[in-house]
Amino acid sequence: MPAADMRAAILEAVHSGRLEDLRQAIELNEIAPVIGDAHEADPIAALRKATRNGDGKDVLVALERILDDGWIALPLGRDIENNLVYVWPRYAETGLPRATSDEVSELTSLVPAADLASTLEKGAYDGWRIGIAADGTWHFLRR
Repeated sequence: MPAADMRAAILEAVHSGRLEDLRQAIELNEIAPVIGDAHEADPIAALRKATRNGDGKDVLVALERILDDGWIALPLGRDIENNLVYVWPRYAETGLPRATSDEVSELTSLVPAADLASTLEKGAYDGWRIGIAADGTWHFLRR
């Protein structure tokens, strides 16, 4: 499955501990994924800007956590036969109107402890999310 292959390529880069290694997964696409709110010419530079200290470790940790969490498949693509986009974590799309104890437990790995109460109060996850199409195209990484 191409989406699983892209997920594996991203996780391989994440496990290296070097933000620059994500470039290999990015280059598997014909067009670079949208990082953040805009399509930047250099996605790695965009990720560096989005990190707390510029080294990207926090983004790599977030990527590992969200890709280890559950996903949701959304029919967003234009191709009728191949229109699914997988979004991690699933909470990015499903919301948390009444989080169960299992969901709260899962969220503790995705949301900083200081933000957990406000996330539950809002009923929405607003951290990093990633979208990979069924054909393996990495579409976005944003908050």
